[in-house]
Amino acid sequence: MNKKNIVLLATLLITITAAPGAARAHDACSGRALSALIHRASPQVGELVQAGCAAIAAGKTDAGLGLLEEGMRRSVSDPATFGMLQSVYWPEIGRLGRALRAVVFFRALALRHPKNPEVLAAAGNALGMALPELAAASAPSMLASLWVKDAEAFYAKALSLDPESFSALLGRAIFTSYLPGRFPEAKQQFQKLLALRRTYPKRHYPWGVAYVQWARAAARNGHPKEAEKILDEARSALPGDPIVAHASLR
Repeated sequence: MNKKNIVLLATLLITITAAPGAARAHDACSGRALSALIHRASPQVGELVQAGCAAIAAGKTDAGLGLLEEGMRRSVSDPATFGMLQSVYWPEIGRLGRALRAVVFFRALALRHPKNPEVLAAAGNALGMALPELAAASAPSMLASLWVKDAEAFYAKALSLDPESFSALLGRAIFTSYLPGRFPEAKQQFQKLLALRRTYPKRHYPWGVAYVQWARAAARNGHPKEAEKILDEARSALPGDPIVAHASLR
């Protein structure tokens, strides 16, 4: 995987692990997004989230991230809250270039919760996000290759526990699409994910994100006509979806 691809991969993983509309941590730490998270979380986790957001807003990033991490530790049994916390955490990690911290955190969390598919998927995403930091640090290419294998192992374990985990399926598909020569495999992974929309039409997953990332993967791998066809399918399947409506292939 070349340096350009791993930087793009990290950017995409930041996007897919954030809730729709939560592009920056400071946005997620304000207004309706924060209110929804606090309403969903337990009182103790809600207090951690509020304190973490306040610390981030005050420029005390390490303290704020630590509080959000503690919130995730306490929320692993509640996938919705765990996911909403990530929508605050990941953009800040990406903005500051602190993906190595996320790797340490989610690896440790995965050791404590080896049968939690959402934790395992997050660990895979963290490894993908950290690859650019390895490249910037001139780490041996062998280490990057090992991290790619580790990420794939986390996704595989997550899906062995929950074959329908949206976060694991989408993270794996995007990750695979950046590996040389493996777009056909990634295509099958995207198709498997989107088949769930027909099985569970009432689940409020960000299906538009999945369609758009599949289309971009096709375009990036030299299949522009297929990419346009995927977007056409998305527009037909998800009329009015803002992500699809404003999608581009870049």
